[in-house]
Amino acid sequence: YRAIKGMETKREIGGYTYKVVFYENVFQDSILLGNFASQEGNVLKYENGQSCANGPHRSAIVTVECGVENEIVSVLEAQKCEYLIKMKSPAACS
Repeated sequence: YRAIKGMETKREIGGYTYKVVFYENVFQDSILLGNFASQEGNVLKYENGQSCANGPHRSAIVTVECGVENEIVSVLEAQKCEYLIKMKSPAACS
């Protein structure tokens, strides 16, 4: 995974442009969803994003599966200001 550090992947979903920069940060348009905090296997956690109105600081959990290229597959706001992002990357292939 460290070979993809700093690589950027973007995709427009639901009228928003999501950008994941591996091991750095995640954005929804210009809103910071989180900075890289930790990794457990194929799950990257991003925390301490911009605060929500009347809510917590934004955060994102990025799950990476094996794929031919780096791509964002889906984004779901599971709870207020907590995002689940599914990605594919050759870095996740064994």
